[in-house]
Amino acid sequence: MKQNSKLPKYCRRPDHDSAFFWWKGKKVYLPGAFGSEESLSAYNREMAKISLARASGQEQAVLQPHNVTIAILVAAFLDWGDTYYLKDGKPTGTNQSMFYASAPLVELFGSENTDDFSPQKLEILQQAFVRSRLSRKECNRRIQRIIRIFKWGVPRNLVTAGIVEKLQYVERIAKGKTTARETGKRQPVSDAVVDAVIPHLPRVVAAMVTIQRETGMRPGELFRLTWSQIDQSDPDCWLYFPDSHKTDYRDIEKAVPLNRKCREVLANFPDEPDAIIFSPRKTVRETIRTKEESLIKKRIAKTNEQYNRTSYRHAVQRACEKAGVPKWTPYQLRHSLSSDVKHTHGEDAARAILGHADKLVENYNHRDIELMKQVIKERDGIQEKGD
Repeated sequence: MKQNSKLPKYCRRPDHDSAFFWWKGKKVYLPGAFGSEESLSAYNREMAKISLARASGQEQAVLQPHNVTIAILVAAFLDWGDTYYLKDGKPTGTNQSMFYASAPLVELFGSENTDDFSPQKLEILQQAFVRSRLSRKECNRRIQRIIRIFKWGVPRNLVTAGIVEKLQYVERIAKGKTTARETGKRQPVSDAVVDAVIPHLPRVVAAMVTIQRETGMRPGELFRLTWSQIDQSDPDCWLYFPDSHKTDYRDIEKAVPLNRKCREVLANFPDEPDAIIFSPRKTVRETIRTKEESLIKKRIAKTNEQYNRTSYRHAVQRACEKAGVPKWTPYQLRHSLSSDVKHTHGEDAARAILGHADKLVENYNHRDIELMKQVIKERDGIQEKGD
């Protein structure tokens, strides 16, 4: 009897905001909230274990490329990724993206040896991604992730180097040459639409939207904002120095200027130096309908300390529905500020405000910070002394 190669599905528990999957007729419950990084990472680890278990005990043998199945390669990579793709000790989401890309690979070719994988089989996967209605860009990203897994296996003696070289000849899907859907460029969102949505947001999320709208900071930087990271030495322009950001692996220090509107919003949140300012736990306490403290504490205990991209986007888009306006995503606020600052102060000012690393200078310097302060003060209508 042929073994079922499909991996168990990630499911939501109907009675809790958590997840489970079916395995051998039983429910296996996962920690954390449904869709959270903690929950998805746990699911990812369990799927890696299942893939290894299905490999007929080969993990106990001395592994060479000729006896390593693709299922073993993927499971080994995902196990490694759980400890590599971390930021401040927490999963970044990259390993989950690797899992999504590799799941069809395991489903279609998991029992085959890595040495038997070919560019033709990678093209079969490419077309499978297209048929699944992924966008053209996402199809290309997933193919590159699969090649990354095979490349990772070379120095670990799980894949022959020649296999990776051949896979790199598979061409990316070109625009206009495929039935894969196209996604338009992310567009700015108008002030009128944002203004219509804010009254329908919980207080904490409304504050997040306002600050992101004024600063253009990335959502991840907003989620981790604490008072201890804010320099308040200049009363007219505070500076937020994120302890973790997109380009910190390049040893780039980043500063985010906080204007008058940001300071007014932050004044409504208690000064707890190391606590997350915009925690979803505050939203739970403010929006839960029961007044029974024990139930409130129980609900808060099940809630993540930080928002993530999914929970933040969902909160905004639910408010869009209530406001009766087209749905937009928080990242569009960054594009809105970029367009505005480029129009009023030029490309250099927009680069400094948004934290884009200069192509030649990979460190923020005094000039960058002073330029940011100047732009913020001009936008707030503040005149420097002596002007």
